[in-house]
Amino acid sequence: MFQVWQLDRAVGDRIKPMAEGRAPIGKKVKTGDYYLSVKEVRYWVGMNVRYEPGKLIVLVSLWVGLGGMILTFIGRMRRSGV
Repeated sequence: MFQVWQLDRAVGDRIKPMAEGRAPIGKKVKTGDYYLSVKEVRYWVGMNVRYEPGKLIVLVSLWVGLGGMILTFIGRMRRSGV
């Protein structure tokens, strides 16, 4: 599916496109004085994550690990007599 708009007009303007229709990929379509041809189609995907069930587990495990490193550091300092 395609739409052809004038260069000096934005898509958001409330005017109709110069040409619109459907054509298979690789075929030429006459749109006014020009031919329109699509060589490939690329799909772009957006993702919005609203639920993060593992976030709490990861953060708690990081804090526990940090606490363990601090306790180990304090224990080694006391043992070495510094």
